Amino acid sequence: MHYQTIGYLEREEYSPSLVLAIRIAKTLNQEVSELFSLTPFKKGK
Repeated sequence: MHYQTIGYLEREEYSPSLVLAIRIAKTLNQEVSELFSLTPFKKGK
């Protein structure tokens, strides 16, 4: 994945396809729902 795509995801400027979301979650050993949500996540410290 290109570094710009990661930046877009972090800034919420891009919504990944379902396939990409699954690949990201799998790579990070996380559930898709832990990484992506329809409701905003609370910003952590």
